[in-house]
Amino acid sequence: MENSIEKRKIKDETILERWSVLIKNAHGNGKKIYNRTVEFIQELQAPGINSEVVKLRTDRRERGDGFFAKFVERDYLMVTHDHLRDFRMYIGARDFGSALYVSWYLTCEPNFLKKTISGLLTKDPQSLSFMFMSDIFRQEDLTAYVTAIHHALIDATKEVSESVGFDFTKVDQKSKGFLNIS
Repeated sequence: MENSIEKRKIKDETILERWSVLIKNAHGNGKKIYNRTVEFIQELQAPGINSEVVKLRTDRRERGDGFFAKFVERDYLMVTHDHLRDFRMYIGARDFGSALYVSWYLTCEPNFLKKTISGLLTKDPQSLSFMFMSDIFRQEDLTAYVTAIHHALIDATKEVSESVGFDFTKVDQKSKGFLNIS
């Protein structure tokens, strides 16, 4: 994992799957979550998986002078797969009071050409990405990729939880979306 100053924008309509937890008394452990998640991914020796820290933003702006107000940005660990380029996972770990909020989002973000053609043909900029997923092997690859990252984050989150005395056994580990990873 290398730090990057790349800035990315996430839109709600691109999010396909999500998972999150709030860990009490874990404030200040965000980098540990990122580092351990990357280490667990590397231990899997899963082919084609890459990660980097990026600045992620939405359309929301901070309070300020209208149009000139700054966008809210947060650091996220972005995980990609060489053969599933349209599908990215964003892992967040940020302090929330004395707690740590940990989350991940799976997005479908086709490139400009695919998004444009798809939008013209179907009115849905993501439909071509899913059309290419009609092959059972690609579906298996997507599920394996997302499950591997989910489990790496779960393992990292368990470690941090145990270190601060948080009972992780009560946490719902199933994601929400069309894959329902557990």
